[in-house]
Amino acid sequence: MADPERPADGTALCVAAFNAFAAVFPEEGSGVGGLETFGWNFAKAIAARTSGPISFLMRHTRRPRNSTVDGVQLLTLLERCRNIRRDVAQKVVVQSGFPWICIQRWSANLLWQIPVLAVAKCLPTGNFRDQLSNLLDKSRATSILALAVSNETATLLELARDRRQQGILWLQSNADLEQRFFTDDKFVDVHGVTANSGRSALSNASVIVAQTKWQQTRVRELTGRDAVLIRNPIAIERFPPGEDAPDKRDFVVWIGRFDHHHKRPHLAYEIARACPSIRFLMVINRGDPDIEAKLRATQPANVEFVNYVPWSKMPSLFRSARCYLSTGSASYEGFPNVFLEAAASGTPVMSLEDFDDFLERSQAGYCSHGDVFRLATELQKFWNSPDQWREASRSGIEFVRREHSMDRAIEQFLRLMAPEPASRSD
Repeated sequence: MADPERPADGTALCVAAFNAFAAVFPEEGSGVGGLETFGWNFAKAIAARTSGPISFLMRHTRRPRNSTVDGVQLLTLLERCRNIRRDVAQKVVVQSGFPWICIQRWSANLLWQIPVLAVAKCLPTGNFRDQLSNLLDKSRATSILALAVSNETATLLELARDRRQQGILWLQSNADLEQRFFTDDKFVDVHGVTANSGRSALSNASVIVAQTKWQQTRVRELTGRDAVLIRNPIAIERFPPGEDAPDKRDFVVWIGRFDHHHKRPHLAYEIARACPSIRFLMVINRGDPDIEAKLRATQPANVEFVNYVPWSKMPSLFRSARCYLSTGSASYEGFPNVFLEAAASGTPVMSLEDFDDFLERSQAGYCSHGDVFRLATELQKFWNSPDQWREASRSGIEFVRREHSMDRAIEQFLRLMAPEPASRSD
């Protein structure tokens, strides 16, 4: 195919965040993660600051009601049975031989869900790569930004290479740089990303963007390539500081999902039990149903669950919290934007692990380096020391505004945009 037409200012970008429908239309979905929120905010910010066409690639069970939102063209990959497929995947494991499937958790819904998926598989909807190509034909993108290493972004970046479009991979997690992608062809990570997809994404990207210095070094170790460091930005204007009086903020907020390896809510439970006089609000999305059942059955008295907070309400949540608690694992998480959102709101961050030495550099809170008991002790100190709290609160506000503004990140990113569509050099 011919190269896409290039607009006069050279900025013709498609941002891909496949699960971001609820970030674009928060009233129609829930469970939006940091990657999806970042992708949509970044696409809107680019569109607001440049004159070139900006598009946003996502998937959903139906087409959105609007084809353009905030100056961004929406490209929607239709997966009408996606919700059914996701529900079945939590109960059924596909096998290579007879009887082809193994039911691990029975539900009466499987009686109709499995036949529906079987019929859908036989319909002539086209393969995933062809559907992506058809959507990209509708955009004028000369550069494609893929967020995180996944099976989907591997296909997208391979497609960008074949279409002679610049493919930019922006890492979103340290797990994107799993060594076993390169050493074990049979490896599949906890999110279902295969070794082949991991290698493909990292090799077919024209440019790799790292969130942290650790990721930048790791890219060089694994691939021999140089990655560009752009630290995560946020739309600072969305997160004005809250009350400067800690006694007017009456809870600790935790955000994540039901799992044991990534967000680790069971560790938040340990901290809550060690601080019985403090109220904990856990905004917790769906994840492993067995872990969810166990945690709900053992919920501490001072812990309150909220299943979903709309994107528009997150700034208010951070401004109202006295501290933000993180029990996330650096092994699976990249740089968490919630640290920036909390710090910009004047909410100190209390974390089991630091990310890119953010807490050390910003003095916006405290890191216990994996010590749950120590973190609980320091959280209690912050809760009861207004002076210590204010010092961390003000430090965080100043640091995020200086180091993590959207304008700064966009300026760095636009320098990466190739003057001409990138071609593969062998």
